[in-house]
Amino acid sequence: MNVEKVVRPDHAILHLKGEFDTIFCPLVEKEIEALLESGVQRVALNLRLTKFINSTALGAIVKARKRLSQAGGELVLSHPSPFVRDAIQKVGLDKIVRVFEDDRAAVAALSGTEPVEVGDDASVLFSFADEARRKKFGRSVGVGRLLAVDEHGLDFIVGGGETKVDVRSAASVLATGSSLAVKFRLPLYKRHNFFEIPSVVDSSTTSKEGTLQVRARFAEIKDEDRNAIRQFSEDMRFLKNQLREATGG
Repeated sequence: MNVEKVVRPDHAILHLKGEFDTIFCPLVEKEIEALLESGVQRVALNLRLTKFINSTALGAIVKARKRLSQAGGELVLSHPSPFVRDAIQKVGLDKIVRVFEDDRAAVAALSGTEPVEVGDDASVLFSFADEARRKKFGRSVGVGRLLAVDEHGLDFIVGGGETKVDVRSAASVLATGSSLAVKFRLPLYKRHNFFEIPSVVDSSTTSKEGTLQVRARFAEIKDEDRNAIRQFSEDMRFLKNQLREATGG
């Protein structure tokens, strides 16, 4: 395994490539210590090209997280390969270390600007200006479950539960780069009308549960809407932090 580093003043991304097993645990530990010595306490491990990981390496991740937390920082995981994702879910590591679909989301989390989880049964409606995509999808308007939002975009899930959605068809029309319009409301927010924003799909991932998770970036957004969503996000982050402190979580 080799390690490629991308170091910024406030964070670092370590790309682990190859097989992460017992032999290479000291190497990762050494890299973490070197970052701490340089003043970097927030680290993302990119595991996209990690073909294999064993229990010792999973333990090393927990150890690295603890070491960074003691220094006032954090460790998160980015873009795990299918093998790694399966391993961390089997042992419950994803309940201890936060896992993100890409480096953008991981870095946003480390900087405290990640999308705010909506935490409600809010819906997002999406539609396509392109007639070919509408025909391929089989309906003019799609419905998803809103997961998280910030002033740059939103995350939502299509399919699952009692919905009768062909996830493969949805994945084909919601592929990366697809243009669409999204329409949604924010729960517990004073504004009652819908946000309607032209967007572009940044990523879409099909889960084992048969759902499609989509990250859509706002392509055109009014200042009024951006400011409103930013305020909502800041308020929810503040509330979440206050609740965490109050419960010792």
